[in-house]
Amino acid sequence: MDPQSEHSSGLFASLKRMGRSVLAMAENRIELFLVELQEERVRFIGALLLVENLCRQARRRRSQRQALGRDPIIPVVPSGGGGG
Repeated sequence: MDPQSEHSSGLFASLKRMGRSVLAMAENRIELFLVELQEERVRFIGALLLVENLCRQARRRRSQRQALGRDPIIPVVPSGGGGG
């Protein structure tokens, strides 16, 4: 082989290795992004479930207060005498 063809094949091999490295890095980044996306999805669903649970508890407490006649949204105004 002449020096020119050795240089060309060495350059081609280097470019090929570099291309493989770039593809491997891109693959790793995509996998990392997908893992992060899945984790965020799990966090979001957890937050939704927490909000749903808090809303259910609030509705339950409100219905219990209404049943007892102590709904804080509709205050009971005492009838009769003035306090002053």
